[in-house]
Amino acid sequence: DGIVIGEEGALRPDLNNLTLWKVSSSGSGAGKFELPLPAPVLPTSLNINKSGISIVAWQSVGSLFVSADLSGKFSKPLTIGKTTTTLDKVIRNSDGSSVVLGSSTELFLGNKAIGIRDGLIIRVDANLKIVQSARSGEKGASRNWSSATASLLLGGYLKNKTISQATITKFEATFKPTWTIRYKATSSAVVANGLGLTTYAAFENGGSGTLLTFDKNGKVISTNSFSGQPIAIQFNKTFGLFIYTGNSIYCLPIK
Repeated sequence: DGIVIGEEGALRPDLNNLTLWKVSSSGSGAGKFELPLPAPVLPTSLNINKSGISIVAWQSVGSLFVSADLSGKFSKPLTIGKTTTTLDKVIRNSDGSSVVLGSSTELFLGNKAIGIRDGLIIRVDANLKIVQSARSGEKGASRNWSSATASLLLGGYLKNKTISQATITKFEATFKPTWTIRYKATSSAVVANGLGLTTYAAFENGGSGTLLTFDKNGKVISTNSFSGQPIAIQFNKTFGLFIYTGNSIYCLPIK
């Protein structure tokens, strides 16, 4: 067919660097910090507080957790899983510990896989040691946790041969669930904290988006609609709730 296949080029060496950019309040660059790694890395989540910075990332050799101080000094990377574990979200606590979320088929602290693939919750202490793990799984199903708030409201999905659902669960600090709810969906759920004990979750089903508002007990107190798949959700005390779909930004103002 006349097509000539060229030689495969070498990978750029900077793909192996975990790069952290510091940005000033005016939007200008205020610092760049790099951690060289043995293989290409794809950061998936970052969380910052006064105790420092927590980062999770994917690699072909296993997912990574990395901590850094506010000056950009990195810790030694902690590999979490060997092959099938993916980390999608991290929450950093005031004591320097972190909760990392994602999915896996691998064994953690003696907890074996329940389904085809389980939602994974792991606590990493300030010394970069895995001290607690919990799984969310069902036989014959694939699950994942990819969105979370500091109060451990988690959003994710469940899929098996017959159903696809957005899953929303509120956990205690011990990783014990206090309430959970599921909806037919074609996307994962994204979650956010609001004013007081109000929380939010959004998901898509066949192009139609749904935003749920919950009280402290997980009771739905209002429902709103939007178009598209929610990618991110964030609450602002001044302006209200924002949902980003990739094509649009929707705002639910504070009443």
